[in-house]
Amino acid sequence: FPAWAESQYRCMRRISQATNATVWLVRRTAADGMRLYVLKELHADGSAIDNAGDWPQEVALLTSQKHPFILPVVDMIRDAPTNQIGMVTEYCDQGDLHTLLIEYRRRGERVPEGQALTWLAQLSLALAHLHKQRILHRDVKTSNVFVTADRTLKLGDFGLARVLQAQQEAVITRVGSPFYMSPEICLNQPYAAASDIWSLGCVLYEIICLSPAFYAESIVLVLEKICNVAYEPPAEGACSEAVRELLGNMLQLKPAARLSAQDVRSPPPPRVTC
Repeated sequence: FPAWAESQYRCMRRISQATNATVWLVRRTAADGMRLYVLKELHADGSAIDNAGDWPQEVALLTSQKHPFILPVVDMIRDAPTNQIGMVTEYCDQGDLHTLLIEYRRRGERVPEGQALTWLAQLSLALAHLHKQRILHRDVKTSNVFVTADRTLKLGDFGLARVLQAQQEAVITRVGSPFYMSPEICLNQPYAAASDIWSLGCVLYEIICLSPAFYAESIVLVLEKICNVAYEPPAEGACSEAVRELLGNMLQLKPAARLSAQDVRSPPPPRVTC
């Protein structure tokens, strides 16, 4: 547990560890000391994430997001001597969507289409809220979507989020998880909100098919599949034709051809599935 966080938070246990971050279950040392939170220790130099002058603005914007389908960032810590960053969010005891979909697959079940479309609507509303404020999430994936007790989804983990300044239309830093990367990120091209929509399309595919849209044995092959939009269509009976069309409109090679977060709407469930 990072020493620079000990004055504000008590470690309960380590939840997970990855190359870019370690996630801790914590309680505050004061105030609501019994309430559980998640502290994500980002394994990156804070100066590489944002300019020091932008830090107060980034903190204010990310911690002020109030939306029913966004997991709130309640605190952000920056350790001055090491320039390390910690992000604190609320704790969802039902885990993440990735784990839930693994459980569906283990039981040999599919996510009902109505449930899939409800989840899509929740996540698209969350992204629309962010994009309206010129915030790019940049790491939309099933393991960054959290599940409440009533199966409501909340978009979380803003460790790679980026606020576009007024004069910016796009950024070019390569970030995100390989299976969910948009073609423009793979090609090191400028990208904007449409990149998040591609990632959301990958999440929708995974909800429907219970497997990644662009899986391959190597990162090179993954990137090749993404840049050729080479995904296996959902199996017969997995979804309706309307959902297939919706998925295709999100996984478009050209960013301008993709739906916006505001345009992603749940089609009415058809009477006959494909």
